[in-house]
Amino acid sequence: MKKFILHLSLCLSALFLTTGCQGGYDIRGTIVGVQYTNRMVYLCAPYTLQPIDSTVIRDGKFGFRVPGSSVTVYNLLLQGKSSDILPLDIPVVTGDGVAKVTMGDVFSIGGTPLNDRLKEFLLGTDTFFQDGLSGKYTSEQIRANFKRYLQEQVVENKSNIVSVYILQSYSNRFTEEEYAQLKQQLDKEVAATLN
Repeated sequence: MKKFILHLSLCLSALFLTTGCQGGYDIRGTIVGVQYTNRMVYLCAPYTLQPIDSTVIRDGKFGFRVPGSSVTVYNLLLQGKSSDILPLDIPVVTGDGVAKVTMGDVFSIGGTPLNDRLKEFLLGTDTFFQDGLSGKYTSEQIRANFKRYLQEQVVENKSNIVSVYILQSYSNRFTEEEYAQLKQQLDKEVAATLN
């Protein structure tokens, strides 16, 4: 019996070491819309739309295994038809846990606390788009309010990668001085990931 327990213990240790060394994070996706059947989803380099991997949508699902051990924001790109000029894209955070994404006729991210934070930020940005369509505010008011929202979100997320995503994606909304001031408010480890 002791021999069996020792053998089982060694097997489990070997399995743990093997899987522990693989590293990486999973992204699991669902596609809404039949027009996307057998289309490609592209995994793009952090903060860009430059594809580094791709997969075919099968049965309304797709997935990526992203190598590495650091928390990063990638973009996922979906093109409905090859003639589409503007493909659909959504950012996703890789990190502890499985990132869950819905793309197509509906867009959503979640599965991890950081993806939930990023989702909250993106929903907030959508409010400004709706305000622009409503005609309730002038374009100057919307720009000023949006800039204030971005600044608040950077500070609110100063200890996580969402602040880096905001600064990388919306850097053109800030003067050099404003950008530098926001960067100084980030935790040191987070600020070090900025380009």
